[in-house]
Amino acid sequence: MFASLRVVKQCTAARRPSSLHSPCFSVFVNNGVGIFAPSPTTSSTTRSYVSRAHAQPKPTFPVDEAVRMVLDGVKERIVKRQEHWDRNREKRISRGENVDTDFDESVELAVNLNLDPRKPGQSLRGNMALPHGNGKSFNVMVFTEDEDTAKASLEAGAVHAGGEELVEQILKGENFNLKDVDRAVAEQSMMPHITSKLARVLGPRGLMPNVKVGTLVSQANEIQGALDKQLEGEVLFRTDQGGIVHLGIGKGSFDYFQIMENIKVAMETLQDLKPEKYGRGVKKPTANARYILRVYLTATQQKGAYKLDLPTVNPVNINFMGSFKRELAAKQREEEEAEEKSDAAA
Repeated sequence: MFASLRVVKQCTAARRPSSLHSPCFSVFVNNGVGIFAPSPTTSSTTRSYVSRAHAQPKPTFPVDEAVRMVLDGVKERIVKRQEHWDRNREKRISRGENVDTDFDESVELAVNLNLDPRKPGQSLRGNMALPHGNGKSFNVMVFTEDEDTAKASLEAGAVHAGGEELVEQILKGENFNLKDVDRAVAEQSMMPHITSKLARVLGPRGLMPNVKVGTLVSQANEIQGALDKQLEGEVLFRTDQGGIVHLGIGKGSFDYFQIMENIKVAMETLQDLKPEKYGRGVKKPTANARYILRVYLTATQQKGAYKLDLPTVNPVNINFMGSFKRELAAKQREEEEAEEKSDAAA
């Protein structure tokens, strides 16, 4: 009876591409009568796709492990870029192309906070000084009425410094290009001139001096301190519409301890700035509401980002920074022993 059976394998997904959840089936044809049976080789566990309704959870990594993986990835990409540029190097030089492969990637931290910036008091904005900086240098201009302060600022590294004459120079565009300026520092007495004449010019570029980010000081004698902080690469941050803070916490050329110390200071700073009332979609926050929801670590040319294990990046957790504290203590002991040996040898 079954010797004359022939199997015709069909799949509803092949007939109807939109029906992705329809399983394949086999049709046993016997004397013109079709007998339908599910295909034993098809199951929901062997699907080659992942639906958004059944998304797989993203794995999390301790912060120390994630930092090592990011730095290892940066080193691997440096080697690959060098190999890529070494191919046909002579042809690239003959065409006048740049053969410099010295590209230092930035390491970025994205912190998703339980904040709603639309509500009063929940929009964070400020500045933080990282112990090792973020590896970037900035061009800073200074607005001050004091001529001595202006001269001292130019000697300290400011690209432009002055009072009302600098404002007029920016308006006329004479020997001045705002694209070459990254930040602006000003004293309070200059704000009426800046607000009335330069607000529409500096505002869209993010160059308006502000007290919250440390670029607006009350007196001229405080200009030098604010200028030094901006030249050293002080990190400015603010929450976006989703309550996410993006922080550049170093470069790929930084070592493991430098990145970890910067992350430690950054997370402690955000924790200290936690508002009294916070939360999304609730009028009154509960006592168990989480402040830090998710944290991701990535680099400039890295594919995707590593999701960090929250206890290792939450300053109020006992597992904050993971094993970094022990590693840092061991490193400090080694440095002290090395100094003692060098002193004894001298």
